[in-house]
Amino acid sequence: MALLLLSTQKGLMNRFVETLVGKVPHYGVPIWVVPTIGHRIDATILSEINKIAPVFPYRDIYPEKIHLPGHSETPGRAVHSFDPLWKLPANTQPDPETCFPRALSESTLPLEVTLNKSWFKKHFDYPAYRKALESRLPPPCLNETNLQSLLWLELDLREPELVPFKIRWVEQIPAMENLAFLFPMTTYHIIWVSKDLIKLRYYPEMQGQDDVRVKEIFVPEEYLGQKELQGFIACTKATQRDDVIQFPKYLPVYWIQACANELPITQDWHKEVHNGDKIHHERPWALSLPCHRLNALYKRMLNQTCVEGNVPLNLLRDDFRVSRALVYARDYTYLSEIKDKLLALEENGKSVLYLHEIYKKSIDRFDFLAESLEALRWPYGAIFGIFLLLILWINIGTLIDHRRHRYGILLAKGMPSHQIYLMVFFQMFLVTLVGIVVALLVFLGIKFAINSWIFAEIVETHRDNLDIIGTLDLLPFDWLYLLVWSVGILVTMGIAALHLRLMPLRRDTAPWELLQ
Repeated sequence: MALLLLSTQKGLMNRFVETLVGKVPHYGVPIWVVPTIGHRIDATILSEINKIAPVFPYRDIYPEKIHLPGHSETPGRAVHSFDPLWKLPANTQPDPETCFPRALSESTLPLEVTLNKSWFKKHFDYPAYRKALESRLPPPCLNETNLQSLLWLELDLREPELVPFKIRWVEQIPAMENLAFLFPMTTYHIIWVSKDLIKLRYYPEMQGQDDVRVKEIFVPEEYLGQKELQGFIACTKATQRDDVIQFPKYLPVYWIQACANELPITQDWHKEVHNGDKIHHERPWALSLPCHRLNALYKRMLNQTCVEGNVPLNLLRDDFRVSRALVYARDYTYLSEIKDKLLALEENGKSVLYLHEIYKKSIDRFDFLAESLEALRWPYGAIFGIFLLLILWINIGTLIDHRRHRYGILLAKGMPSHQIYLMVFFQMFLVTLVGIVVALLVFLGIKFAINSWIFAEIVETHRDNLDIIGTLDLLPFDWLYLLVWSVGILVTMGIAALHLRLMPLRRDTAPWELLQ
């Protein structure tokens, strides 16, 4: 019974915190913090927060920056690759055959997104999405295999541009907001600054490395007039002038390869190209941009000078500072302590952080439920403890009293009284051991039945609405609960010793006193 009560309390508290606040596997309970008016989360504040608990800043994604074709609103968040949300167990789609740039293992600007399967089941309009792509992509990129392996997003660069991203599927993204996707923070940073740097040649498919986009190609004489060439021209919406094919704009190489079909188009065919800029995202919050792409005014605004041909950009300074972060408490027992420490952080005598209003209401509800359970814990515990002591007192007393004459005979045969005590203690130990084993087996059976059938059905009913990840355990078992057994042994032995002493069984007790 004690195991069941302890497990039920912990299980309910875990479910309350997951339902009201959220919980990320292996990291704990997120605390959603926002800077107060006049403050932003910079490197100094991040350092102070990290002394309290692990912190992971993020940036909200606005539709005007990154847009899902055919949809008016797609809530997303930019996070780093080491963020707990990005590390959720994910299923990666197989690499597409065409319409995607070659994989670059050294890239710090990846083309990969994490999609919330729950959100897409409810809100994704595939016909509208496909229709929005049809007029803007070459036909080879519109086959079902490619569309299932890639997600095309419209990025707000120098001009709106469709870019393919590899897909990582997760069942849920545990957050107070109903997020559709997670976007790589490093890639988002360069999208963010490229709009202001008109001269910057950021081509997403190059992932920050050296490559080109092509405006014109030269066609060798033996391929002129071939049917494959005409198909290629139609696919790329190009125009032909003698042996030169001119595209309507500078096209990515992977786009040209998708339309090439059996034409062996190589770099030797390239006539007019644009080299993309090499961009370094060396650390999570440090971006290096080519000096020759920044005008003098922008350099002065950044207060930076060229270092080996690049301008280092600190993305936790000035306008680049973040305005949202999640701080993780290991479990709900640390929640209030960490929350109070975060709210106590000050700069120039003023509070730096406050809890996001949505989160604050949820955590207030959780605190109320937790305190309500705690208020019931001691009365129930006291009643259960007294009831257990009475049962042990009566049962052990009856058992020892029935063996009174046997103890007298043992004394008459010369056995010391302390050996009789040890014999009784050993018997109590064995009885308690058998009891805890039986109780443990019964508890595990109840736990399996509830989690596998009764509670599992409830979880599936509410999974999508509450962003529940994986399976939930309503009756978690902690091996520390076996301390109950240790306490039980001591209590049982104490009661047995008291009954023996009242019998009386002492060092000077004569055998005839127990044989009366």
